[in-house]
Amino acid sequence: MNLNWRVGVYVFVALLLASRQVFVFLSDKIDSSAVKRFLRAFKKFVGKGRVYLCWDNHGSHISRETRYVARKLGIHLVQMPAWSPDLNPVEEIFRQLKAFLANKLFFSVDELKSEIMRFFQQIDFKVNFDPADYLS
Repeated sequence: MNLNWRVGVYVFVALLLASRQVFVFLSDKIDSSAVKRFLRAFKKFVGKGRVYLCWDNHGSHISRETRYVARKLGIHLVQMPAWSPDLNPVEEIFRQLKAFLANKLFFSVDELKSEIMRFFQQIDFKVNFDPADYLS
């Protein structure tokens, strides 16, 4: 039996402030290729027009390739200040997701993915807090 402890799921979340709607994208990696796939899926989700996306300074978020793809898609990237998770309302979503997943055992990555999506379905892909509280 080959146990690979590096197997997991990366959860990309975008929060649309006006509607409090959550866009979720799952990936097995967190590299610039995964980020570019997320950007394309997110832009398809929101449709035409200008989009501003605020996120942290992870290397894959600020790579030249990522910025190029975002520009081509009409997504304007806004980097959050370093070490400021308290300014990011998505961190509250992750806190709630972690609490939802706590003390559960998963025998496969697919089980974990299903449970992650069950959390978002349970909240109807909307947050129950005011994202503006994080931006003031």
